[in-house]
Amino acid sequence: MQTETKPKLELVSEKPLPVIELFGPTMQGEGALAGMRTHFVRFGGCTFRCDWCDSMHAVEPEQIKANRTMMPPSAIVKGLIDRSFSVWVTLTGGDPCIHDLRDLIARLHSFYFKIAIETQGALNPPWLKDCDLVTLSPKPPSSSMKTDYDVLQSIVLQCTKGELVLKVVVFDDDDLKYASDIHSRYPAVPFYLSVGTPKGATALEVIQRYRELTEKVVVTRGFQDAVILPQLHYLLWGSEKGR
Repeated sequence: MQTETKPKLELVSEKPLPVIELFGPTMQGEGALAGMRTHFVRFGGCTFRCDWCDSMHAVEPEQIKANRTMMPPSAIVKGLIDRSFSVWVTLTGGDPCIHDLRDLIARLHSFYFKIAIETQGALNPPWLKDCDLVTLSPKPPSSSMKTDYDVLQSIVLQCTKGELVLKVVVFDDDDLKYASDIHSRYPAVPFYLSVGTPKGATALEVIQRYRELTEKVVVTRGFQDAVILPQLHYLLWGSEKGR
């Protein structure tokens, strides 16, 4: 009788990656895993420069050079294993899709981690479909960035196993109109609205903005199945890094 053997882990690359932060376990503050325990690995580098970006230390080249630690995938995984256990690991940035993360994803899966990734949808690397949850967060008009709808479409078509969600940050009415358009393009994809948090906002200001957005959305046609959330992590820890 032939016995089954565990497939050998094929390593793609041990090329070091620019890690800005590796922290957790903590609570995911928004999107489909909101309220759930997760580690975070934040990578440096991004093709966007959003006006309201809250992670410029992972975007601007000079800040990346000052904040990064170059870590091969094996060291990243060890850094996570050495911490209190969490099933989920969230890969974020910047935009993690600018890096080759195939080996990291393979290693994480070999240690039974589930992988969530957050990206604005400007790039569609082939390994993206191997993540367990892809949060696709195209940037609305208030960011001053443009959406590449062809790339967005390719990601939606590639991630066909139910592991894809859409999330749009909303600061104003133009953003809400943009969110409505995105949702109408992909009505079958679970959809999340995230309340935009201005820099330096107090917790009370965030709650008030959450109330205002909710009151608009609940009477707007087309958002019947949308989930509306503030940035829960901001309510708890503000802009403190490593949270």
